[in-house]
Amino acid sequence: YRQPVSEYTSPTIAAREQEALFRSLPLCIGLSGMLPTAGSYFTHDHTGLPLLLTRDDDGEVHALMNVCRHRGARLVDGCGEARMLRCPYHAWAYAHDGRLAARPADEAFEGMPRTTHGLRRLAVEERDGLLWIMPRLGAPLALERHLGAVGEQIASFGLAGFHHFATRVLARRMNWKLALDTFL
Repeated sequence: YRQPVSEYTSPTIAAREQEALFRSLPLCIGLSGMLPTAGSYFTHDHTGLPLLLTRDDDGEVHALMNVCRHRGARLVDGCGEARMLRCPYHAWAYAHDGRLAARPADEAFEGMPRTTHGLRRLAVEERDGLLWIMPRLGAPLALERHLGAVGEQIASFGLAGFHHFATRVLARRMNWKLALDTFL
C-alpha cells in the first residue's frame, strides 16, 4: 500500500505516536537481573524520561525520576550500587525508595518538609524476571490487563533466572517505524 512519507518525517505525527505508544502504555524497561542486589540501581533515558530504577533493602523495586527535588540535577548515571542516592549539586540524599533521607542544613528548609520532597515515583512492577513501568506520573500500571494471555507466555521463558550481561545502545536518527519496517 502507499504510505505518505510524512508519516515518517512529521514531528507532529511523531509526537502523537510517542504519546500514544510510549507514554500511555506499560513499558518493559529491562530484566530483574539489572538490579541484582539491595542498593543496586540503573538509569534509563530511552523513553525520553530520566528514569532511575532501584532495589531497596527489602528487595522491592522502585521506579523514580532521576531528578533531585531541590535544583533538578541528575542524581546518578549508568548503573551500580550505593547506600544512598546523593545529588552531586547540593548533596541531598535519597533512600532507594525515593524518600528524602538527609540534606545539609536541614533546618534551612523549614517550609520544605522532607516528607513532601522525595523523588517523584512511577508505578512499577517486577514480574517474571522483567521490570515494567508506567511512564506517566500518577498513572496506574494495570499490567495484567495490558499483557492478557501474553503474560503466561512471558512467564514460561524463565527470565527471572537470567543474568544481565551488557547493555548496548545503537542510536540512529530515524523514525521508530522505519526501524520496525526494516528490521522486524
